[in-house]
Parts: sequence; C-alpha cells; structure tokens
Amino acid sequence: LKYKDSDKKFWAFNTHFDHMGIEAREKSPDVIFAKMDSLNTEGYPVFLTGDFNLPPQAEPILKIKERLNASHDISEAQPFGPDGTFCGFDVCEKPGDRIDHIFVSKDDISVNKYAVIVDMWNNHYASDHYPVLINASFK
Repeated sequence: LKYKDSDKKFWAFNTHFDHMGIEAREKSPDVIFAKMDSLNTEGYPVFLTGDFNLPPQAEPILKIKERLNASHDISEAQPFGPDGTFCGFDVCEKPGDRIDHIFVSKDDISVNKYAVIVDMWNNHYASDHYPVLINASFK
C-alpha cells in the first residue's frame, strides 16, 4: 500500500490462526514470515493484523514479537478499552484473552494509540470479537 500524503509505501498482512490445531498455530508464524519475506523484497514497513486465537504469552505470539512489535505493548498512550478481545457476541463484564493483535515493524513504525472498541449498534456487536484499532506513525 502507499500512504498518499507522503508516498510512503508499506505492507499490510492479515491472518486468522486456527482455533483448534496446535501444530497449525505453532507453524503459522514461520509461514507468515516466509510469505512476508517473499513479497516484501524492498524491506518496506509492515503491519500484521488478525485473529491469532492466542494470548500474548503464547509461544507463537512470542515468536512474532521477535521480529515485530505488539502495538499494545508499545502504544505511547495508555491502551484504551478492555484487555480481552473475544466477546462471543455477548455483553461481557470481562472479555476473554487478547487474541486479536496488531503487530508493526520494529524500526519503522511507532504506535501513538491503541484501542479495543466495544461499541454496539442496536444492542448488538458487529462481530464475536471486539475490533482493535491503532493510530500509528512512520518513523
């Protein structure tokens, strides 16, 4: 993609990790990084978003964090909203784990704000997961 205000180019990747297959989740970071490396030959900044079906302390997430920053962890402003991102379409007093993540290139992107949005429309959520939103800047 290209940010039209500055012509800065970047890649945006999105994924959905298997929610049951342990081996699939363990190998997913390697598959994602292989695809990123094959496509991003110019070394542009990267955003990786998705439903990872794993909390921040899970081994595959820690593997991703070796290469990319977790936007929640580096947000300059205090993260907004609940820590968990799974609600199952229900109003949650305390949502489940943070299983939806946005990762960014370590050297190229700073995260100004991070938020988990819990807004409803006509007393219904749009998804079984709360949306994750960041405001980011290129360094």
